[in-house]
Amino acid sequence: MKLEQTKYFYTFGTKGQPYRGGWVVVVADTWDEADEKFTSRFPLEDGLIKCAFRYTEDAFLQTPMCENGNFGAFCHEVIE
Repeated sequence: MKLEQTKYFYTFGTKGQPYRGGWVVVVADTWDEADEKFTSRFPLEDGLIKCAFRYTEDAFLQTPMCENGNFGAFCHEVIE
């Protein structure tokens, strides 16, 4: 029986990232796996992950973004 995987949240700013505001959820077992899945979808640019911040689900749920959005946007996609 496989345990439930963790959700990792990648948030975006207002310029130079795949989306304006909002976030993408990546379902993975570890941060490394989540980063790999995220960068497979959104390749690194100048060696950097194309997001503003990264959160575990617990940390993300403690922010106002989960209810109010981030720069007027919410979840854009889920990568599994």
